[in-house]
Amino acid sequence: MPAKHVKQVLSEHIAGQGLSLPGMPVGAPGMPGEQTGPLTVYTLGPGAQSKVYASF
Repeated sequence: MPAKHVKQVLSEHIAGQGLSLPGMPVGAPGMPGEQTGPLTVYTLGPGAQSKVYASF
């Protein structure tokens, strides 16, 4: 996840238990290769609840 989104999450104090960028997609920060499409970051909530936080 890009640093700007991490800083945003920390400043917003989002309700949730964490963030997820599932699947270790190619081209994500820290993963080799070219990004082939938008990547979606989800907030993790209690149980199976999650919702989209950001796309980049």
